[in-house]
Amino acid sequence: MVDYGKKIRMLERLKSKQRFCVFCGGNTEGNTVDHVPPIVTFDLRSRPAGYEFLACRECNHGSRRADEVFGLISRFHPGPIDSRRKNELDKLLHSVGQKDQWLLYEMMPEIGDSLPKTPRIPPNTRHMNVSGPILNRRMRTSCGKMGLAFHFRITGEIVPPNGGVFYRWYSNVNRLMDEMPDDFIRLCGPPETLKQGTWSVEKQFTVSTAASPDGQFTGHFSTFRFSFAVLTIAAHDISLLADAPQENVLRPGFLKIESEDF
Repeated sequence: MVDYGKKIRMLERLKSKQRFCVFCGGNTEGNTVDHVPPIVTFDLRSRPAGYEFLACRECNHGSRRADEVFGLISRFHPGPIDSRRKNELDKLLHSVGQKDQWLLYEMMPEIGDSLPKTPRIPPNTRHMNVSGPILNRRMRTSCGKMGLAFHFRITGEIVPPNGGVFYRWYSNVNRLMDEMPDDFIRLCGPPETLKQGTWSVEKQFTVSTAASPDGQFTGHFSTFRFSFAVLTIAAHDISLLADAPQENVLRPGFLKIESEDF
């Protein structure tokens, strides 16, 4: 059962701090509560309070399909799962397949395709193709949103229209092949997670952060189970991201454009 009173109280609390959507450059009033990372990422949709952000309705709705894919991919990792989590995974697969019918086909490995040969990858490990355009379009949406949200959480400031966010995501195969951004990770602080008393979701999500002294530039490294990791860099001036691959740079307000594609 949805507790609408709780949602309204949270919305009013966020508005009391600042009243604008954190995803579209501070030009639009926020009228919904958005959770980053999305609730669907967490086992049984259960997470401690925290990491809630004020969003306009367009930006919130513009990532719904992407967030569901994000949650699905976060569950593709080695190791057993119990029956409740297996049922949850099956439902996510069905829902994503209904809305993005070609995505699951795209993720199937090519005939003859195999994982790299390394002792760190157990033999007969099953894998999926993560290079397809549909998957990467969905991940692009959720990762960009994450960079804008985490910047606001650390600095209390919204990335303005002339700013931007760079993102890149890494699969667990990248991790096993030692292809992670180790220098960037070392720059970030110790990992944090969502906690409530003794309840922690550290095994599902962590984030490490670094920020410039003036708060105009922040970097974040997030992990999701043993499935994938996301690097984001947010800047108030887009010129600070000029050396980054521009296909991986998003501007505030991009979610309104993304929403037109769903």
